Amino acid sequence: MAEMRFRQIAGHSILDEIQAVRLDKAKELLKNSSLGISAIANFCGFKAANALWKFFRQETGLSPTEWRRQSAR
Repeated sequence: MAEMRFRQIAGHSILDEIQAVRLDKAKELLKNSSLGISAIANFCGFKAANALWKFFRQETGLSPTEWRRQSAR
């Protein structure tokens, strides 16, 4: 019921929203902090750094480290 209502209002699933927020937070931390990938993964609710790495690469086409380097330009 909540999922259907959320989808009607937002146009996407609750899981999609959670993942978008996690990705945005990871990007923010990669760009604006010197935290390591493990700390960022933990902060964003991933069980391990490799889970963040896989998710980030799937969503952006870049590893978190590659994205950090590019965003620093």
